[in-house]
Amino acid sequence: MNNFKLWILAVIGMTAVIYSAIAAIIDPLGVFGDKLFNMRKISMLTNQRFHKIEYLEKNFRQYNSYLIGGSRTAAINPEWIEKYIPGSEFYNLFVSAATEYDNLNHVRYVLENYIVRNIVVQVHMNDLYSYFDLGDSTLTTTPHYKVSGENILQFYLPYLSPGGELLAKKLKYALGIHKTDNLKTVVEETGERSYRYEEKLITEDHEKYMANEKTFHIQNEKAKLRLLTKVARETSDITKLFAQKGKAWGIKLKENIASLQEIRRICDEKKVRLILLTMPHNQEMMDIFDAEDYLAFIRELSGVAPFWDFSGYNSITTDNRNYYEWSHYRITVVKYILARMFADPSVDVPEDFGVFVTQENIEDHIVHLRRNILSHRENAGLPK
Repeated sequence: MNNFKLWILAVIGMTAVIYSAIAAIIDPLGVFGDKLFNMRKISMLTNQRFHKIEYLEKNFRQYNSYLIGGSRTAAINPEWIEKYIPGSEFYNLFVSAATEYDNLNHVRYVLENYIVRNIVVQVHMNDLYSYFDLGDSTLTTTPHYKVSGENILQFYLPYLSPGGELLAKKLKYALGIHKTDNLKTVVEETGERSYRYEEKLITEDHEKYMANEKTFHIQNEKAKLRLLTKVARETSDITKLFAQKGKAWGIKLKENIASLQEIRRICDEKKVRLILLTMPHNQEMMDIFDAEDYLAFIRELSGVAPFWDFSGYNSITTDNRNYYEWSHYRITVVKYILARMFADPSVDVPEDFGVFVTQENIEDHIVHLRRNILSHRENAGLPK
């Protein structure tokens, strides 16, 4: 019996070793160098937190400013903001599914290790509902060990058992079963996300594109919640608390505001210019937010630092032509955001798009936003 048990243990151990070796060779997230397939484009797409830091460690001298945020920050080409800030050299350090935990860690890391002049943080209003730290991370959302301070062995071990789904996905890309031409790939040198495929479809037939984009045609709030949860799961966007409804959604407000306050503190300490702005969420996503939770976040944000508010219902957010789907605005919106922030008279920005919010005007702004929300939702037949 003892020999049999030893044999079973040996088989199990050998199987584990073989599986780990296969995982390291296939390297679905590229953390071991992706020596076999050398698919850097896929690795940068699926594991931005690791690969962007790896890239910056070798190339940080090229940059002195950083765009920080989640995937909705991805559309900002660094060159577009550099023209407004003389002497700046920006890198877009967006990472998918970022919360203020990620933003704080990345701001702290670049300020402690690189020469930095400017930090631009885009705040997503769904930060109300999620704050995922290291303990909540998946393999695709784990911070680089240099950013988190995690033991290097503890960091790499989980990647030796990534699961069959990630292994199969990498193999399908490597073997050409899944095509890579239409992926929203990340431009390594700038950090931005490429939307060339979507823009091509829009240029060919914008009405057809919009008709085929299902997130623009959801009829009720429950369906929106189900779809958002499904999309979040499929894209590793771990905003799982969207599956809930009600005041409990606001439970992460304190954590996210605390992280933003710390970002402000360390930027002030390092004498780095901090620019805060809110995300112009599409109307379909805005419809889901609890109005009072949303307004509470705006009010708390004004206590962190003055910021540019592009959120709410306005000329941009209520026009679906400005979005690829209900979660990500088009690159054409970026010019309006930057022109408003830097008072560029050459760009005809809609009058109701973008307000500079301070502690002096926050209460008037809240009154305006509340009136705007109630009016829009009443006209649309939505719950207030």
